[in-house]
Amino acid sequence: MNNLVEYFLPLTIVIMMLVVIAMLIKKFADVSSNITVLFLAGPLVSTSAPIMVFIGSIVSSKMSEDASLATLPLGLMVAGTASATIPAAMLAKRFGRRNATIIGFMSVLIGSIVSGVAILNQSFLLFCIGAFSIGLSPVSYTHLTLPTNRE
Repeated sequence: MNNLVEYFLPLTIVIMMLVVIAMLIKKFADVSSNITVLFLAGPLVSTSAPIMVFIGSIVSSKMSEDASLATLPLGLMVAGTASATIPAAMLAKRFGRRNATIIGFMSVLIGSIVSGVAILNQSFLLFCIGAFSIGLSPVSYTHLTLPTNRE
């Protein structure tokens, strides 16, 4: 139980701070609720891949029996990004950018939860699956920051 508190307490504090700031923005600034949701989801979603890059090899080297597999989750994350590029564009074209963004956010949320469970259970295979899922997500919300032609 103590390990769970160590892992989730900092994340809970950050989420609570983001929610309070979002509530203040909503109350004192005249912005739409979409801006508030993006303000809350953006930092959480876009930090998953860098965190995986920074600690993924260290964590996986401790979980895998073979030290040469330490960078496999990072490779799977990159493979996830590469394999999702064209499908994400087709998804955004067919169902709209908003739905594609929501699917990307869900992908990184699922991947982060799977990776966290993998770390707690010391499961290398589950960690690889979580890393691949985290890799799927950036291509679906990258267009939010690009000043391209928008509909």
